[in-house]
Amino acid sequence: MPPPAIAVAILDDLLFTAKIRETARVLGVELTVVRDPSVLHQGPPPLLLLLDLNSKRVDPFAALDVVRNRPDGGRTCPAVAFAAALDRELAARAKSVGLDPVLDRTGFTEKLPEILRSVARGPAAASGG
Repeated sequence: MPPPAIAVAILDDLLFTAKIRETARVLGVELTVVRDPSVLHQGPPPLLLLLDLNSKRVDPFAALDVVRNRPDGGRTCPAVAFAAALDRELAARAKSVGLDPVLDRTGFTEKLPEILRSVARGPAAASGG
C-alpha cells in the first residue's frame, strides 16, 4: 500500500477547515493545515497546495512562493486557489502567479473530492499529467 498522499491547506475558517479535513480523511489523503508558511520549508514538498486567497493569517501568495522555491521539487506542486470573496484585483494577482482558475468557495467545495482524489493517485495525476 502506498504512503498517504500529502496535501497542504492554507486557510483560516475553522468550519471550512473541518469540512476539508473530513473529505481528505474519507479519501485517505493526509492533510496538513498550515498557519505559518515557514514550516513549508520542512519535510517533503506537498503533492497539493490548497490556497484560500481570503486568508488573513497566512499570505497565500507567500506560502505558494515558499513551496515553489523549494529545491526539492516544490515548483511542480499543483496549487488550487479559492476565495469566498474574489475581486478583480485578487483574481488578476492569482492569475499572474499561475493560479488559474481561481474557484469560488462553492465551486471549490463541489470539486474538492475530485481535487483530493487526483493527489491520492499521485503527483502526475494531480498536475494533470
